[in-house]
Amino acid sequence: MRPYLAVGLIMMMIVLADVAAGDPQLRVTAATNTPRAGMQWKYAVRSTPRPPDAAKLTVQIVDTFGGKHPVGFHAKPGTIEDVDFDGDFEDVIIWPEKAAGWPLKLRIIVAVGDDTKTVDYQVTVKK
Repeated sequence: MRPYLAVGLIMMMIVLADVAAGDPQLRVTAATNTPRAGMQWKYAVRSTPRPPDAAKLTVQIVDTFGGKHPVGFHAKPGTIEDVDFDGDFEDVIIWPEKAAGWPLKLRIIVAVGDDTKTVDYQVTVKK
C-alpha cells in the first residue's frame, strides 16, 4: 500500500470515529453581523447531532476587553446560563446604543458533563 493512501485511510477513519462518537457541531445563525442598536436581532443556535438530555446552554457577550456579560431571555426574566438545551434554541437580543461601534462576540457555550463546546459569533452593532 502506498504511504499517502494509508495516511488518507487513517484520516478518514478518524473523521468517521468523531462522527460516530457524536462530536457536536454548533452553528450560530443570524440575519447579520451588524445589528442596529435598539432593534430586535434574532439569532439561533443549532447542534448536530442533537446533544444528550443533560446538555446545558450558556449565552454571553464578550466585550473588546475580554469581559463576559450574561445574555438575558427576551420574552421572560432571567439569563441564558446553564439552561436545558435540546439542540435548537432561538431568541432575540436588543443591543444597547452604547454597544455601537465596538467589536463584540456573542459566545455560545454548550456543556455536557465535563465536555464543553464554545462558538464565538462576531458582532459590531450599528446606530
